[in-house]
Amino acid sequence: MLGGLALAVPSLGSAREARASTPEDTVARVDPDRVRSDTGERHRTVGMVMDVGVPDGAAIGLSLRPFVEWLRVTAAGTYNGMAPGARIGMTLDPIAFPIAPTFTVEGGHCWAGMVPMISDSVAVGYSYMNLHMGLEIGSQSSFRFFLRGGVSWLDVSSTGTQRADGSGTASVSDPSFSGWVAPSGKLGFTTHF
Repeated sequence: MLGGLALAVPSLGSAREARASTPEDTVARVDPDRVRSDTGERHRTVGMVMDVGVPDGAAIGLSLRPFVEWLRVTAAGTYNGMAPGARIGMTLDPIAFPIAPTFTVEGGHCWAGMVPMISDSVAVGYSYMNLHMGLEIGSQSSFRFFLRGGVSWLDVSSTGTQRADGSGTASVSDPSFSGWVAPSGKLGFTTHF
């Protein structure tokens, strides 16, 4: 009887060891921070973006790649030489080649500021939306240098009175503009850690 118990205990232990190595248990214990892409690289979720362009100005911000390699969501602070601004956007990067086409949609706002080096300048502020095709060079999962170009919708407003000619007889009060402008574009990079 004791021999039977002695034989039963190892068989239970063997069953537990066999059960612990089943594929279901292995999948349940995967660390989400170490999830790997199809290419075998770790998925890098958080990163940064830096660029300079028109109409945005210079920008630095946060880049996120939630869940999938081919989607980047960005939020950035901008400066156009007159005043600060903010921008959010989304880039579709579906091809994991070292040189790949992308498509970017962004929206932003630059607060009103005085035009530099012009005395008695009006305060100009604007909101914009960019639709840009891009060419990106580098690794889809870590570092991408990009050149983007396309069209932008601008909604420009200004405050103050601006003289239309040098004589001082004609003036335009609070000029504004809304419409598509082309070309617009930017040069920059994204990197993910």
